Amino acid sequence: MIDQFVAIARALPPGYNYIQSSALILAAEAYKKLDQQPRSTPLLQQAGRISAGIASSRPLLKAEVQWRLAEAWASLGQTAQADKNRKALRTTLKTLTKTPADLDNAFLLELALGTYLQRGQWSEAEALARSLPLPMQQGEQLFRIATARLRAKQPQAATTLFNSMIAQLLKAPRRQDASNEAHNSNEAVTAAIIAFAQAGGVTNATRAAQQWTDNSPALRAQAWLAIAGEARQQKRPKEASFALEQLIAAGKVGQQQGFGQGFGSLLDVEWSGSLYNLSHVQRYEPELLQWIDRLNLQREAAAFLIAEALQKKQFDQAEQLIPRPMTIVGLNADERFEVQDRWRLRVAIAAAKAGAPQQLAALAEEILPQVGSSDSNALVFTQLPQVTDSLQRPGGSDSPYEHPTPLRPEEIAAIVLPLLQQPDSATLLQRLETALINPIQQQLNNPAIELFGQFVWPQALAQYWQERQPGASPQSLVPSSARLLALQVSYLQQVEPVALRANRLLNGLGYDGNTVGSLRVGVRPLVQLAEAAGVADQPPVARLIFEAALNANQVDIMAQWRERAQLPPDALARLWLQQAEQVRFGPDPQASLAWYDRVLQLMRSQPTGASPIQANNGFSGLVNAYQFSGQTNKAKQVVRLLGASSEAQALSLRLDCLAQL
Repeated sequence: MIDQFVAIARALPPGYNYIQSSALILAAEAYKKLDQQPRSTPLLQQAGRISAGIASSRPLLKAEVQWRLAEAWASLGQTAQADKNRKALRTTLKTLTKTPADLDNAFLLELALGTYLQRGQWSEAEALARSLPLPMQQGEQLFRIATARLRAKQPQAATTLFNSMIAQLLKAPRRQDASNEAHNSNEAVTAAIIAFAQAGGVTNATRAAQQWTDNSPALRAQAWLAIAGEARQQKRPKEASFALEQLIAAGKVGQQQGFGQGFGSLLDVEWSGSLYNLSHVQRYEPELLQWIDRLNLQREAAAFLIAEALQKKQFDQAEQLIPRPMTIVGLNADERFEVQDRWRLRVAIAAAKAGAPQQLAALAEEILPQVGSSDSNALVFTQLPQVTDSLQRPGGSDSPYEHPTPLRPEEIAAIVLPLLQQPDSATLLQRLETALINPIQQQLNNPAIELFGQFVWPQALAQYWQERQPGASPQSLVPSSARLLALQVSYLQQVEPVALRANRLLNGLGYDGNTVGSLRVGVRPLVQLAEAAGVADQPPVARLIFEAALNANQVDIMAQWRERAQLPPDALARLWLQQAEQVRFGPDPQASLAWYDRVLQLMRSQPTGASPIQANNGFSGLVNAYQFSGQTNKAKQVVRLLGASSEAQALSLRLDCLAQL
């Protein structure tokens, strides 16, 4: 297999130097693992010669190959060759264009520098970092090395490097027109100060934060929050107190400037977004809570404060912290969202799950008169499981506004029902169910009215209640789910003839005949409704069930409905090929072979001389899958069964070429 891989790599035409050299290095490493080291050396030599031809416009690709060559030679014990390639790597890095974009998204530094740091090869790591063209890039990586050395219990070397980099960057001239460069430099220094404090260097981080006064108030606040939190955690109260006062001072400057986008708005990444995240991840909540209190930001920081109260199971306090109204600024400055009901429901759910359902019951009583007042067309787009999951996500301070739009009364009622299952809540539950189901019943009473999408909401309700029904619930929601199904079936059974009834079913589900993936009904509920309405055997419905099962990878249902769907072979092959391609790029690529086998079996079943299955781009993936899985005979069968099409000829030529390698 390795020999074949090498042959393919060597057969690549000119211009593929990066791919060729990378492939040869991989092959050399594979031979070494098989204790065939003599076969590795010539491959690495050839890879070195080929890599010299990588275009000068792609220096990062060349640098990556040089790094891999250095590592490969080192693994063979060839120190001179390894050093030669490391030196070439540093030279290549120095040729980069003098813009930060050259290293954006490049994993080379993470790979190379990370390896050196892991091995404790400090001099090699520092030499690599100093090869970078921009001072800011050098500084970021040298700060990284300093922090790594501090964590490795080398405080003197770490402190010397950290302090020297701070001094060097402070002396560096700033161009008046380099605002972006200065901002990036400030962010890099802030990150370095935070990392060094977290590694145990609170004193040096404090000194650096005091010296680096060019930072924006928001970046200063981030640095001082980390220093204060780390000093407290490391039991250094004097430094913690000093840092907290500096944090508050930075906040006051930000407050005078309006906190940029406005503290707590959806666009406020600079202040609330960064401070919430830093606090939540590193457990700096005590410092941030003091900061919020000293700056009187309780209303703006309500999301953070509520989440903190929930974490401590202080449910009454959490409910009292919700402002009325609780308004957040949207992505546009003129957008406003009132989210107090969403937060009230979030708090009430947490309390109910902890055995205190009083808030949930009070909320249900409050919204009950409004249930049934929403536009039924708007409810079609409700996604109850996603909303509920977001409301129950722990924390809340890091991502509190996944769905900033207000919740409708019907959504709140639907979510409350499975959670409010105490015996003394039976009457309230019955009233909620009635308020939810009566409008649906009224809408489905008249079969003369053609509906589009009006089955989606009752289907969503029934499915949600069945999934969320507590195991030992005294108030079963199963009868309510059955009643919702019965209402839909009753509406459909009054429609004649059966073909028209089938179309009404498709329209009621909001299916436009094209996009199965957007269908908002589960496959099994769809089958249940179609069978109860007597339209499961109607071709349009059967095809929808078949394609929905295929899309959901429910093979058992797909097999049952294949004949009923009456799909022509060409359409069936196309669907299976599409599914195979999706699976091939998923977590289990080998599973795609089962779908390809279905296509091949279908092709074999066609009458001799007939060619109902036309060649298309999907067959290229099929042939490749068989070829790379070692099933060459199947690949050849596919090409033969495709007949004389142009794609079949191209695939045949490719198979012949691979066979000669």
